[in-house]
Amino acid sequence: TSVVRMFYQTPKLTTVNFNPALVNTGAVTSMYGMFEESGVESVDLSMFSFSKVVSFERMFFQASKLVTSKFPDNMAAASATTMTDMFRNCSNLKDPGIKVMGLHPNVAVNFYRMFDSCISLEEFNVESIIAGAGNYSKTYHFDEMFDGCSKLRYLDTRFITITRGYNGNKVFYFSYMFRNCTSLQQIVITEWALPNAQSGAGGGQVFTDRMFYND
Repeated sequence: TSVVRMFYQTPKLTTVNFNPALVNTGAVTSMYGMFEESGVESVDLSMFSFSKVVSFERMFFQASKLVTSKFPDNMAAASATTMTDMFRNCSNLKDPGIKVMGLHPNVAVNFYRMFDSCISLEEFNVESIIAGAGNYSKTYHFDEMFDGCSKLRYLDTRFITITRGYNGNKVFYFSYMFRNCTSLQQIVITEWALPNAQSGAGGGQVFTDRMFYND
């Protein structure tokens, strides 16, 4: 079941109101491009179930009028594997409305360019992305996650908490994560217990090459 590109290229659509009594997304596995290139300005998805969703890729890609979105307090998106380009080029986005993603700790997840070029985003306050314990043996891509977020001033990285059960097989990519974040003033880093950190290629566990390039 999917809602792939449900509102794709609807530039005149500014508002979508979902009736909680009628919405049932419990079987939906893909939200690829659901609002891609739409004219939606705000959307409330707090009544949605994301438990089976595998792909959030390009969900709001180039929805350039989007200012706010609202998700459940805990998305409980335990099946998700990709959020690539989810809000990319949402040039008016101020609040993505995500608090807890609730991803599965043993599933590889890609956040590549999730907020790329969200030039109105000033703060990012997601509380956590992981739910439960696990062996954390997969690969996480945070490459270019905030690339081009030129107004981003503050970010609390406690949403990247990878301290429990770290078995050394985990690989993290943070390359160009904050490239061109020219207004960045404060980053809170408190829970990055990542051994064997390396910059660049060569079999390391953490790749941070040019993480803050041109800041």
